[in-house]
Amino acid sequence: MDYLVIEGFKSAAETFSVEANIPPTVDLNSIESRMSIREALQRGDIEDAIARVNDLNPEVSELVLISFICVERQLKPRRQDIGYRPCFILSFATTAFN
Repeated sequence: MDYLVIEGFKSAAETFSVEANIPPTVDLNSIESRMSIREALQRGDIEDAIARVNDLNPEVSELVLISFICVERQLKPRRQDIGYRPCFILSFATTAFN
């Protein structure tokens, strides 16, 4: 079920939920909104993605911003040691957000 929801297969998730008699773990109506956010991010349209997140749940974007600021503050002292290496920065951010 989680895979279907995460990958955006709304109708398959609905069918699976009914046939397996398993209630969905999320509101299946939010799948389309979540997929539009993902598509905006993949296009590189960050402003559109943020607007869509705010439409879906304004508290989420606040939490993401707070998390980003915390990670940025943790990374700032390390910049002098590592220089500008995007691979390291992405790796660090990925670890910090998980």
